[in-house]
Amino acid sequence: MAIDPAGTWVATGDAAGEVAIRDASTHAVLAREFVDAGRIGALVPGSDDGSLTVVADFAVLSVDSRSGRPTEVLFACPEDAQHVVVAPQGHWYAVTDRYGHIGIGDSSSIAYLHHPFRIGARRGGRQPLAVSPNGRLLAVACRGGSVRVWDTVTHAQAAQVRLALDQERILAFSADGAFLVIADSSGRVRRCSLAGHGAPQEAELLTARADKVEALTVAPSGNWFATGDSDGLVRLWRLSNGRVFAVLGGHAGAITSVVAAPDSSWLASTGRDGTVRLWEVPPELRAAEPNGTSGGVAAVGYAHDAARLATARFDTTVRIHETVNGAEARLLSDLRSPGCSLAWAPDGSWLATSAESGHAVVWDPDNGAVLATIRDRPAGLAALAAAPDGSWLASAGPDGIPRLWDPRSGRLLGSLPGAGPARSITVFADGTRIAAAGDEGMVTVWDLATRTPVTRLTGGSGAVLALSAAPDGSWLFGAGKDGTVRLWHPQSGAYRALETGNGRPVRSVAASPDGRWIASAGADATVRIWDCASGHLVAAQRTEAPLWSCSWRPDGQHLAVGGERGLYVYEFRPARSGNDPNP
Repeated sequence: MAIDPAGTWVATGDAAGEVAIRDASTHAVLAREFVDAGRIGALVPGSDDGSLTVVADFAVLSVDSRSGRPTEVLFACPEDAQHVVVAPQGHWYAVTDRYGHIGIGDSSSIAYLHHPFRIGARRGGRQPLAVSPNGRLLAVACRGGSVRVWDTVTHAQAAQVRLALDQERILAFSADGAFLVIADSSGRVRRCSLAGHGAPQEAELLTARADKVEALTVAPSGNWFATGDSDGLVRLWRLSNGRVFAVLGGHAGAITSVVAAPDSSWLASTGRDGTVRLWEVPPELRAAEPNGTSGGVAAVGYAHDAARLATARFDTTVRIHETVNGAEARLLSDLRSPGCSLAWAPDGSWLATSAESGHAVVWDPDNGAVLATIRDRPAGLAALAAAPDGSWLASAGPDGIPRLWDPRSGRLLGSLPGAGPARSITVFADGTRIAAAGDEGMVTVWDLATRTPVTRLTGGSGAVLALSAAPDGSWLFGAGKDGTVRLWHPQSGAYRALETGNGRPVRSVAASPDGRWIASAGADATVRIWDCASGHLVAAQRTEAPLWSCSWRPDGQHLAVGGERGLYVYEFRPARSGNDPNP
């Protein structure tokens, strides 16, 4: 089933090869045509030209939505094709065969992805493939319980989700491609963020039911999703809390497909009873909630003069805001994949951002010009940090080798001895040392004068997802995947952990400008502020969805936090002690 971008018609296809197009307002049949290419497996609307792409057993065709008649054979499917999906606008298709191979093809050729796994659904079963709305990502449900996401341009794996049970699953992307909703044959629905740099990701359980989920759609507004279940009911759920909002009954058999309208105000469903039904979404669920998922924030950072705040977003844009009023001062949009890290020059003359595709872009924040594009093949760049004088940019990535770059030319200045795959990097305030850490949980500190490792710090269990150094260099702070905020004394190697209490990954830490406080944000959707000296929790704020990044404003009185639901800015007012001479 498909709905055109204007929301004026609904197209359906059946096992007999019939395509029917109905008016969304009157429900009248506008066109009906049999396609001589086998069972209809999927329908994809064109952009605004009135076209419709039809995926059948043996071919992918372009159909005139006014007459329902095929106008062109876009692709011929391989003879042993099991499942086929088509990119938006029909530019390419993805296919699985009986041997579990995955191919991405167009009218001239097909390339098969190299992978050590098998597809998790048989022909005629649940569709194990899904394409992001911008066509950049392909998600695949695999045997053994995993879901893998591929970049359709580079053919590299972009993310992996590990699930406990080997079940058939159906998948749906959010409108901005920032997260994936996964439903399995036992009725469980999970949400997983895709900002993970290829590493295995955690999936948050939204809801569990006894009835099988047969169909799934995520509203373009990003605040609700719908399931079509084996009991013949369509259920609407809030994405923020996984609670059912409405139950829609009318089909006499199991649901076969559900699709949300482009404006999220209604949805359509089909059932095994052969009927097509259109449903109005309750008004209170239609509008995107504040800080909506579209444009979710992966990284935040204040400029050193505190006048500007930069965000790198899941929608592949970089945005610069004026801190005085929050207004968007500049939109930068050349990342081409979701952002994951950023670093400001101390004088504000450049801003560097890294993307999940493994490259980094250095911008002039005043006019939006690209100063340099940095590519570190085949290693890729996962994290960035700027020199205190702005003369170089440090990067860390999967090969574990920190590298120093000229931020204005993109030229490689040098590299340091590797120390294991890295997800995070930080520069000490005096510019003499850098530290990096990653999946192995060990933090390595290098002396930049000798370019040798001088300290290796251990403690905690599992990966370190982010690092921050105290302004005076006396402490290093780490975000633990095990749900801890980790503290190390670089000189002595002393270690202690601050417990969040729930085991959910901490994804970001930031030391306050005066070194008194540590801010943390993570997968439990909570931002916390800790007293560095005592380790006591002094403030906490729950948000609607998982968080990815935090940054102190240079005045130490405001904290910016980025997450799946957008950008938050908090004012921090610590309680004064009774011994404070200036109450």
